[in-house]
Amino acid sequence: MAALSQGGQTDLGLAREPETAIAEKLFAGPLSLCDDWCALERPRLGLRIRFRFSPAATPFLECGSVTAVGPDARAQTVLRYPGAVHHGLRLAGPTGPWSRVLAPGQSFSWPMIVEIESI
Repeated sequence: MAALSQGGQTDLGLAREPETAIAEKLFAGPLSLCDDWCALERPRLGLRIRFRFSPAATPFLECGSVTAVGPDARAQTVLRYPGAVHHGLRLAGPTGPWSRVLAPGQSFSWPMIVEIESI
């Protein structure tokens, strides 16, 4: 639950209808070692997408929701995923012991399991 600037509260766990044209981007963490999953649920469809990950490698959780209405289309995107930083992508340098500085052409990866479940 989050406080609204105009008063009242809103449940950030619910995706808004596209007509609202609201965008949210939230970060949680650092996570404890037992906080090793997050999920996106669509109760009306009876589906859950669960992400399992290592909080030692990705100690933050990013949650985002974007709804938009354009002249020809409506779009809705909802995100829940682990991350290595608590405030979005930073190109200026490391933000903690979990961050990496990569040379051109270098890569780094960590495990993540995605499960699709019936609820």
